[in-house]
Amino acid sequence: MNADRIVIRGKEYRVEVNMRVIDAYLRGLGTDDLSEVGGGLPSDMLTLLYLSLVEGARLDGVELDITAEDLACMRRPEYESVMLAFGPVFKAQTSPQVPEESGKKKVQTAVNP
Repeated sequence: MNADRIVIRGKEYRVEVNMRVIDAYLRGLGTDDLSEVGGGLPSDMLTLLYLSLVEGARLDGVELDITAEDLACMRRPEYESVMLAFGPVFKAQTSPQVPEESGKKKVQTAVNP
């Protein structure tokens, strides 16, 4: 499987943004409003990054060796580099994937079991 990965402090980590991550993030905020995702604050993005790293490690079957505090303690050049890597992954994994039109209409057929 081809999974998205980012490099933090010279080590590659799998990043997964799925409903499990979104649910944990919203629960942490005490809301169920999806418009709150990624609220724009640096701490919000760090939380999403950390939860995405935890989920990536879970799916890879490995133990995550970086903590939320490790991420929060990154200095500016490193923080910016990590967030610039995470941003496109977050966007790609949370944006709807709409197939390009081929000119022909596709008909979805329900199959009765």
